[in-house]
Amino acid sequence: MSTDDVTGAIPSPEIPAASAASPQFVPAAPAPSGRTNGLAVAALVLGLLGFSIIPVVLGHVSLAQIKKTGDGGAAMAIVGLVLGYLGMLAWLVILVIVIAGLVWGAAAGNGRGF
Repeated sequence: MSTDDVTGAIPSPEIPAASAASPQFVPAAPAPSGRTNGLAVAALVLGLLGFSIIPVVLGHVSLAQIKKTGDGGAAMAIVGLVLGYLGMLAWLVILVIVIAGLVWGAAAGNGRGF
């Protein structure tokens, strides 16, 4: 009888050593350079501030630069683009409402139109 049997300890299972045939992890894409594109950051910030045309321009330019250089920040550029386009849509809706109000007011003849 061994000492393990006397103490009631459970023997630990043996863990096989890694062999040369074991699969290795290979990343799907190269990691970004760790540098974030500055125009992408600017597009995001200006989009959050409610600007419309500038984030769209900066977003498109930064995506082209990111594609060429491999910098990070593509998600920020895309969010800046989306916010910029939503800002443009909001201004368009406001413009249509104002013009419709002016035309409707002029047609009603209450003196507030053109």
